[in-house]
Amino acid sequence: MKIVVRRPAPVAGVALALVLGLALGGGCDKGPAVPKVPKEQETPIDPATAGTVRGTVTYKGDPPKPQIVNMGGFSCGGGGPVENTDVLVKGGRVAGVLVYVKSGLDPKLKFATPTEVVKITNTGCMYEPRISAAMTGQDVKFVNVDTLSHNIHILDASKGEVDNFSLSMQGAAKNKSFAGPQVMLRLSCDVHGWMAGALGVLGHPYFAVTGESGAYEFPRKLPAGSYTVEAWHEVFGTKTQEVTLKAQETLSVDFTYP
Repeated sequence: MKIVVRRPAPVAGVALALVLGLALGGGCDKGPAVPKVPKEQETPIDPATAGTVRGTVTYKGDPPKPQIVNMGGFSCGGGGPVENTDVLVKGGRVAGVLVYVKSGLDPKLKFATPTEVVKITNTGCMYEPRISAAMTGQDVKFVNVDTLSHNIHILDASKGEVDNFSLSMQGAAKNKSFAGPQVMLRLSCDVHGWMAGALGVLGHPYFAVTGESGAYEFPRKLPAGSYTVEAWHEVFGTKTQEVTLKAQETLSVDFTYP
């Protein structure tokens, strides 16, 4: 006699319940914490043999108009339509661009893990800042200031899911650290599908994210040498430049989109 087992039909709302369950305290924490490099193990760099890298990211012509996000009545953000923040161009200057040394650094150099914490806030059902960057092993603090539940879904384009955890209530926070380099990790929320952000993880301190002025400056002096410097934008894509930096030079490395 053949026994047929029939699975019950899915109950309406189960998928939503699973998502809400994740946001209210589920999720998974993947992998051990990334080791940190103590200050005493850092390779000293003589300022006399290094220089400064700074620049500006601009947009030539009329930039695309911001898309409108409808929050579907959720209480955060007023519940109505708001402008998306993936394209921020003011006076031809582009904000939210990660500029970093892509290649050329001596692989023997060691850099201490920063003690400063990079903070990414869930506010108004948006990520603030939308684009962030941290060093390998550096603490990144995710904070929920909304009265709604969020989850932080972190994806790598080549490796797939990196982590997925909940921030179940207002004031909930969690620190994470990441192995690098990873340009870029994508951030999303499974409860609020329009929420998007990105986090770059670098194995060195030679990076910066542009603000409203479109300007950036690497926070530390870069050893003299030849490098590939890349600019990454969520919508406009990447641009690279081959540059040579001399000792004690201040080098302007500018990028123009599109």
